[in-house]
Amino acid sequence: MDAGLRTRSQRRYPPSIPGVVNPGSSPHDVLAAWLAGRGQNGFADVRTRLDHLVLALSHLVEVATDTLIRELAAVLLDRLLYDVAIYSIRGVYAPARGVVESAWLRSGRFTPEAAVSRLLWGLGSYDGDLSAAISLGLASGAYQLPEIIRAIALDRPQSAWVTERRRRGEDEVIHAAYKTTDFLLSSFQDYSPGKPGQREHVWQATLGPEALIFTNHPTTFSQSDSRSGAWWAGNGVLPRVYQWQDALAALYHLPEDDALGFTHAYFPTYAFDEHVFEAGWAFARVGDAYAAIWAAQGFSFMKRGPDAFRELRSPGQQNAWLCQLGSAHLDDDFAQFQQRVLAQKPEVDATGVTWRTIRGDLLRFTWTGPVQRNGEDVDLHTLPHHHSPYAYAELPATHMDIGIGPNVMRLDFRI
Repeated sequence: MDAGLRTRSQRRYPPSIPGVVNPGSSPHDVLAAWLAGRGQNGFADVRTRLDHLVLALSHLVEVATDTLIRELAAVLLDRLLYDVAIYSIRGVYAPARGVVESAWLRSGRFTPEAAVSRLLWGLGSYDGDLSAAISLGLASGAYQLPEIIRAIALDRPQSAWVTERRRRGEDEVIHAAYKTTDFLLSSFQDYSPGKPGQREHVWQATLGPEALIFTNHPTTFSQSDSRSGAWWAGNGVLPRVYQWQDALAALYHLPEDDALGFTHAYFPTYAFDEHVFEAGWAFARVGDAYAAIWAAQGFSFMKRGPDAFRELRSPGQQNAWLCQLGSAHLDDDFAQFQQRVLAQKPEVDATGVTWRTIRGDLLRFTWTGPVQRNGEDVDLHTLPHHHSPYAYAELPATHMDIGIGPNVMRLDFRI
């Protein structure tokens, strides 16, 4: 075990079941149960404002006089900072989010986690909110980031497939991400499709700080964060999304009376080194990272308006968007990547889409019914709480083991 292991006494405090508060519980017991419950099941608002949580927990670690509360806060803070490390690429924190703000979708430098990354492992920027970073700095005498988490943040894996399952009341949120040296693709899997959305950001491909690609269903031309289903932030109706490693499908079913009647993709050509439109696909290259995006109803590349040269607009109440990522390491040069994508023509019918990715996996994805990969149903609801090359935890997670190379640490969420 690494020297940064979070060890605590095995004394049991009431309530006897973590996360459940007995009648007459003291404030101490309520707080202990809340901290343990969040560690075991995850936060309900998935990756909404981690900076606010980091700020609160760092204060708690610094000022708490009770040993159990202080240690639980430190363990949960480790867990949150591991989250920032695993879902970041070159300092850009880029997961799917329960709530997103429009500014974060223009540049990863403006996300509230960017300053935390810059402070703790030297990547990211101080262009966004600084409150969490300042709080961590002030608490440095009481809290020290484990070196394992810093090493994971600085690691540049050839490939890392990450899945998470979190409880949100009676529902579950399933998060997937595929991270390489060159790109990060992240999504919420099969997340409440067809239900009214708010400001959920259900998928994103990240090739660089400004080179972000995603789709959404806008209900207004307004970009105000006060609107649900705004121009880029959120969705009027949530899509059904499935991701398998570096490939993703998003199905949209809009109501017949939808105000705008289209979905669109954010495709900022100014942030790419190259971009190409061919045979219904839009291709982009940033350094050695490649991306391709396609819509079943076709799309128009918008050259006028406030989002000129960064919007692909696709009409229709029912649509399927596909995204494939690649790299020079996996696919040779950019031209060969394009040829491989174009060689696998998607098949669309009244129920969904069938598509063979450039890695050879056959995906069958419909609006209802199970997702199929290579002819077999995929059960997303038996996944553990967290599984990646760096960490593993069951659901509920009494503990989480995090490691890189020969070093391992255990986070203990029990009380």
